[in-house]
Amino acid sequence: MPHQLPPAASVEKALTVSQLNAQIESQLKILGRLWVEGEVSSIKYHRSKHWYFDIKDRDSCVSCVMFSKNNRTMTWQPKVGDKVRLSGTLSVYSPRGTYSFVTYRIEKAGLGEYLIRLAELRKKLQVEGLFDQSRKRKLPFLPRRIGIAT
Repeated sequence: MPHQLPPAASVEKALTVSQLNAQIESQLKILGRLWVEGEVSSIKYHRSKHWYFDIKDRDSCVSCVMFSKNNRTMTWQPKVGDKVRLSGTLSVYSPRGTYSFVTYRIEKAGLGEYLIRLAELRKKLQVEGLFDQSRKRKLPFLPRRIGIAT
């Protein structure tokens, strides 16, 4: 037997996508200003001077934005691998239905896991002597072959 819709009188009125996003944003505003800590996993410095970046922990990631009016007093720029503490609010970008953490303040919170692993690798290779000046050779004036590794 084919599936039939219930009578129109019993069907609830559906929200538009815009109404849904507006309701989600109003619920997020209830949370107010928050502090979040994580590791910067990507960052783009836009020509408008806005910073768009992601922070992550072991299990999750969240998109963040720091508008130019908030970052112009910063004395440093975060980079991939930095562990940071952010103060801000959650917001919904209605045209795409995505949420992001609108950042008002960034504080350094130490080295992220990525930078710690990189430092450990560097230390290991240094112990093996791979950075010793005595191991380095000058490049020939006219090399016979050139290799490219990617």
